[in-house]
Amino acid sequence: MLGFRRGRAAPRASVVPWQGSTVRAEFALLPVRRRREVPSVVLTVGGVRVQLHASDVRAVGRGRSSTAESAVPPLAFLCQPGAASTGSAVRDDLGHLPADAWVLVLDGVPLVAGAVLEGAELASFLTWAADLPG
Repeated sequence: MLGFRRGRAAPRASVVPWQGSTVRAEFALLPVRRRREVPSVVLTVGGVRVQLHASDVRAVGRGRSSTAESAVPPLAFLCQPGAASTGSAVRDDLGHLPADAWVLVLDGVPLVAGAVLEGAELASFLTWAADLPG
């Protein structure tokens, strides 16, 4: 009517959750405005649930971004410790981890790696994230 299209919501049931050794990833829709939802990834590590925008996770996986920040509390980051600048808190607290690994960093002092993804597990997660709807 006025040139607006209502976007279709991504079917939740069609996305199978991903399970790693210490982390579980699920597709979810995140309400952002009235009647609008965006695709997101919910990472669960122990009893902590972190929700990130799916587009940010895909950007990290494609190398377009070095960090994905949680969309809602609790504050957390998905990043590579090796990409952090010298003297940064990430490099200081997590520099002992493999430089090419991806780490879910939970907010706190010192920074804590909630989960470390590397090798075949990392490749599997990035493939899962790349295929998410939206």
